[in-house]
Amino acid sequence: MEKAISLIATSALLSACVTANDLLYLGLGFNSYENTPVILTHYSMEMPLAETPPMLIAGAADQSMSRRNGGGAVNSVLTPPKDVGRDGHWQVSAQWVELMTNRAYRATLNVPIKEINIEYGGYVFTPIFGPNGLMMIGSDKVGLDESYRRNIAVVCGERVPSADAEWKDKHGILPGIEIILPKIPKPASYTDCRIPALTQNK
Repeated sequence: MEKAISLIATSALLSACVTANDLLYLGLGFNSYENTPVILTHYSMEMPLAETPPMLIAGAADQSMSRRNGGGAVNSVLTPPKDVGRDGHWQVSAQWVELMTNRAYRATLNVPIKEINIEYGGYVFTPIFGPNGLMMIGSDKVGLDESYRRNIAVVCGERVPSADAEWKDKHGILPGIEIILPKIPKPASYTDCRIPALTQNK
């Protein structure tokens, strides 16, 4: 599929190096597998899962570098969440609907903070969604080499049938759906969630 089309204005990431006295920021982006665009409906970090404005995420994280942002998704600069409980992890929760199958999933995973790539004084943090409820956290290094691709946490989400929804016809609510639909490859034929290998500390 062609490079994902960004449909929402993105926030520019900080470009200057920071000093030891500066606070780290969180560079948060979202992405998806090429055949699994999703509508993100809930998201939280170190807080209870909360409803968010529906966000179309349509990228090609399984096909290309860099994976930091998929079309339709906002790339945001945020204050990093506090490590609640001081356990060395950020708890990340999400709920989403696969655009092509109408199936909703929910997942929670614990992300080891020490494994998150730090670049220009900020954390590189990308939740990525794949077929059949796959959710992982990417934290890629700078560059386009395949070896810079880093998966630091991954989980198979659980089905939430009560939240299943047909978003393909809601063009007016989420502009861009009609643009990406003709370009989406056939959804995965397998029905299980297939966990990619973690690539921490590489």
